[in-house]
Amino acid sequence: MIISWHADITDRKHAELAVSENISILQAIFDNTPLNMNFKDTTGRYQLINNIYADWYGLTPEDIIGKRASEFAFDAPIAADMSNNEKTVLETGKPNQYEVQIRGKDGSLYDRQVIKFPVKTRDGKINSIGTIAIDITQHKQIERKLLEAKESAETANNAKSEFLSSVSHELRTPLNAILGFSQMLERGHREPLGEFQKKCVDHIVAGGNHFLGLINKSAIDRRLTISDDLTATQTVNADYTRFKQVLLNLLSNAVKYNREGGTVTLTTKDVSDNAIRILVVDTGAGIADEDQIGLFEPFNRLGQEAGEIEGTGIGLTITKQLVEAMGGEIGYDTEVGKGSTFWIKFPAIERTLANRMEPVEVSKTDADQNQSNMAAEILYIEDNPANLQLMEAVIEEMDGLTLISAHNAELGMTMASEQQPNLILMDINLPGIDGVAAMHALSANDATKDIPVIAISAAAMKSDVERSMSAGFKDYLTKPFNVPELVKSIKKELDG
Repeated sequence: MIISWHADITDRKHAELAVSENISILQAIFDNTPLNMNFKDTTGRYQLINNIYADWYGLTPEDIIGKRASEFAFDAPIAADMSNNEKTVLETGKPNQYEVQIRGKDGSLYDRQVIKFPVKTRDGKINSIGTIAIDITQHKQIERKLLEAKESAETANNAKSEFLSSVSHELRTPLNAILGFSQMLERGHREPLGEFQKKCVDHIVAGGNHFLGLINKSAIDRRLTISDDLTATQTVNADYTRFKQVLLNLLSNAVKYNREGGTVTLTTKDVSDNAIRILVVDTGAGIADEDQIGLFEPFNRLGQEAGEIEGTGIGLTITKQLVEAMGGEIGYDTEVGKGSTFWIKFPAIERTLANRMEPVEVSKTDADQNQSNMAAEILYIEDNPANLQLMEAVIEEMDGLTLISAHNAELGMTMASEQQPNLILMDINLPGIDGVAAMHALSANDATKDIPVIAISAAAMKSDVERSMSAGFKDYLTKPFNVPELVKSIKKELDG
């Protein structure tokens, strides 16, 4: 007897064919992808490698299959790092991504981004580890160049800032003596000035204020128009000296960058938010779009670096810092070929209130009465002889006060601890330990921590002031200081 059994396996054959076709597709992708791909068993031996991965090391897949990375091409540290990352995949069961530098067949180092992932059986067990590696060498080179460029730009910017601060300090230090002593002579507390002496003082003041003016001498030959729409009772709430310097800087630029025969218009306007806007309008060439980038940054010459216009390019930088330090705003509008308008805005106050805020001149007798109750010792830490002599002259006119001095912070801290002065006046840019470090030391010493300290420095950048005030100074006066302001600050701390 013959028994025959037939089964229809058409579906199975179709499925096998489909699987075979899918495998062929996957194999084609595996062999032709630009990505480096391989699979390893759980012991780290290669099971499957595509051609581009093998070619990276100048080998064929057959040269690598069955081996570990340490057996054919990898430096020991790289092979160990690879093994550790594969262990992470085995332990966590999750993909692991990292970047690594690998030496190619030409001996050069290449950057690669690597993704290792687990391959699991149906029951969830890991039976192999897959790897996909992407060459990111060019990307990393660009990244490194950008970083180098950024660091170079930051270095250059820091150098500019240091130069700006240094220039400011070097100008303010002698200017403090010029304007300080001239103020002392103008006060006339010691003896009235003769006619000739008054003229000499006028020359000293004019020479000192020249540093604050900054207006090019050609401004005399230019046309300047002034207009305003303010009421008689309105005024700007700002520091007089610094506000004046801001206006001079803006007017100076308007004159320097104007066309021949052009005009400069200074306009004041009352704006709706209880503020006053001051506009400086010129009829110059205007500012091109590319020159507006970093307009308020140091050394921006408005495209005139190679031109005949003189200047350092720090005027607008200083102007912006002064405006913002006084709580104001600054901006501009410009049109190439027609000119530019620079504006500043400050809070407005009624002039009656402003009058009450202005310093009141007092007679020598009144000053004696106001100061007769003060009997205190002041320590001045200053390395500049002219500034020290100026301070001696100021303190001599304040009855009841005596001044002792130290030429560096080390000596000053010792004197403060031993003599216990009622007040310390201290420069910031001192030889050796600077004023900020000395302030920290004084605050940390039980013997001196309660002595008030006022900073008097030619370092006038906003960052300098903030750094010093955060260290614990009670007040910060910039050189050249205003004598009445100094006296007021001293009295405030001694009375407190």
